[in-house]
Amino acid sequence: MVWEYGRSAITGISTRLSGPGAVALAGLSASAIGLVASPVQARALGPEDRGAVAAVAAATIIVPILLSFGAPLELRNRAASEDPAPLVRAARLASFASLVPAAAVTLILWLTFFSGLSHSTKLAAAMAVAASPVAIAVTMRTSVLMARERFGAVFAIRLVAPVSMLAGLLILLVRDAASAFSVILLIPGSQAIALVVALACFRVGIRGPRSAIWPIYRASSGFAGARVGEIALAQLPAMIALPWASSADAGIYSVAATILAMPIAIGTALGAAHHPRIARDVATQGLNARYADAVRQAIALGLIVTILLLAIVPWAVPLVFGPEFASAVGPAALLSVAAMPLTANTALTAFLGARRQGRAMTVSYLAGVAVLASAWLLPVDFRNALTLAGAVAASQLVVCVVMLVAHGDWRGIAPRRQDYRESLVALAGRQ
Repeated sequence: MVWEYGRSAITGISTRLSGPGAVALAGLSASAIGLVASPVQARALGPEDRGAVAAVAAATIIVPILLSFGAPLELRNRAASEDPAPLVRAARLASFASLVPAAAVTLILWLTFFSGLSHSTKLAAAMAVAASPVAIAVTMRTSVLMARERFGAVFAIRLVAPVSMLAGLLILLVRDAASAFSVILLIPGSQAIALVVALACFRVGIRGPRSAIWPIYRASSGFAGARVGEIALAQLPAMIALPWASSADAGIYSVAATILAMPIAIGTALGAAHHPRIARDVATQGLNARYADAVRQAIALGLIVTILLLAIVPWAVPLVFGPEFASAVGPAALLSVAAMPLTANTALTAFLGARRQGRAMTVSYLAGVAVLASAWLLPVDFRNALTLAGAVAASQLVVCVVMLVAHGDWRGIAPRRQDYRESLVALAGRQ
């Protein structure tokens, strides 16, 4: 009975949130929940345990991306024009097959990265990383749902994990049972709940035709480097902030960087709006004229996001985080400028993926990582939150330029007046 009530609720959400904007709403909501969960976690854990949880959480993000080898992007491309059921069965088998490499990676991390943790924390970390196939299964099924334009289902799947994580934190805090061990175990627990929701959103029987796995992985190899580069570019600023600058500057940058959730969420939604049609055009060898329209809309939407952020950042940052973080306004304003290329990059990643231009995606992100890594060459006196924000902005701009070079037609990338309106219409799912 609980299962049926749950399915009814999920179906209701999927029906009411039918446009690509649901993807953006999920991303923004998850970020807001993360902001709420951060002080809760800080209160529940000490500084040392919180650092351990953050490190393990990063590992649970990176390891599934490495093990999936770009397959979710290829599944998304195929599901746009093929029967999704055989692809879901192939994804299910691939998720089970990833248990072996996940165990191997867990052992390596146990002996190296996790070696300095306490025994109980190390045990929880190993369990969280070993559960990577669950995250892979969720990502693969979500990719198929995105290709089939089931955006309400994607909203439910992407939101249930952070909600479950926050609820678990609150329960642990109330029961005075929070520790690095218990909080880390919330990560695979929330992923398992997300998988249950994903299974409820798109049920496929065990029996039936199944797509071959190896052709999917061969085709996805071009996307693997792009995904690694993308996650490196996203995680590198937070990783270098503390050793590169002072702890105060690292804290200021972390506050300023919270605004990046908005361009990522909106760019993802625009990518979701156009990806299925571009992928179908490629599959049928169509003229793909809509691709040029999508590129212009990505740039137009990035400009809208930048203007919006520049308008709200000067008063929103002190209001939300307190007057003691007023010095984060400058870095946040600089990152607001980076919102234009970041929004475009997130959408262009989906577009290039639909065109199977994995090499161009990889080169773009690696160029951005190289620009960001060059910040280490700055003299110590210039290392602060503002210059780190500038390096992030420069790296995103480089990624955008390289992706537009891959587009091939520079004459047609300038947004036209109607592109601003059509980009918002695309988010609403009314294109």
